[in-house]
Amino acid sequence: MLKFHNGGDRIENEEFQSLHKLMLEMDGIVQHSANKAYNLSSLDMGRNRQKQWSEAVRISRKSGNTGFLRAAYGYAVEDIANSIILRDYQGSAYGYTIELQVNYGSTIPDIVIRDGSRQDVAWLDITSAGSEGHIFNKQSGRWSTTPFVAELLYPTFNYTNLRVSDTGYIAARAESLHLSRSWETHERKMSEFSNEVIERVLSRFSSFFPESKAEVAAAFEEETGAEFPWGEKHTAIKPMLKNYVKAKENAQNEYPSIAKGILHAFYRNGGENISHARAFTAAGLRRRQERNQIYASFSNEDSNDDFL
Repeated sequence: MLKFHNGGDRIENEEFQSLHKLMLEMDGIVQHSANKAYNLSSLDMGRNRQKQWSEAVRISRKSGNTGFLRAAYGYAVEDIANSIILRDYQGSAYGYTIELQVNYGSTIPDIVIRDGSRQDVAWLDITSAGSEGHIFNKQSGRWSTTPFVAELLYPTFNYTNLRVSDTGYIAARAESLHLSRSWETHERKMSEFSNEVIERVLSRFSSFFPESKAEVAAAFEEETGAEFPWGEKHTAIKPMLKNYVKAKENAQNEYPSIAKGILHAFYRNGGENISHARAFTAAGLRRRQERNQIYASFSNEDSNDDFL
């Protein structure tokens, strides 16, 4: 959909008839591109954005996580539209020149249309209908001063529109629903486990926050069955614990994710290294095994990652 922010009240004047026609054609290309992106077998794998989109769908199919697909889809739509414009218009139409991704320093409009004297007459932004109006957050004031400014809005990404391709990247809808539910179950179990460990660590102190970061780290080591190598202590744990308690006291919904973040930071910053492990509590080792089992229950056969 062609959504004007500048010049919409003048675009139907006779003097702008050709410009209006060109802008409508650009919008038609974007709508076509948004539809084409759902058909993976039609993509040009020689173009990076389209190849990345296809790869993102493949990863999503394996993990069940679709949260990152919207951005990849948007980049693919832009790239498909750009390739069509370059092929079919070759830089000009109706007495106007067309340039793509023009760098103006603080901003890069997707499509710039210039008149015969090389003056910018229209800036077009390709974007999802769900982000309508985001051009007002762009840095350059030229989004408000260029004679004609419009967004070419394509429908917001919808996972169910993905079509089964010859490459086998998309499973049947039943499989995608199964993966989504598996991911939700995995996330719920990880949240429950993380909260349990954090609460156990906090319960060891008469006050929530001892002065010694080493004391906090030592509690994590004993409760999780892992240790920081060479005496290294991760300085983020203590402030993250404070955020966790504050969020919980305020009944905020984010404290489970904060709990997961604390454990993730702990393990990824040394806690996974147990080559010099001392004797840990039996409960800590049991929780370590439990966490590995939760992750393993969701990991796919192609993954070699060890979450811990």
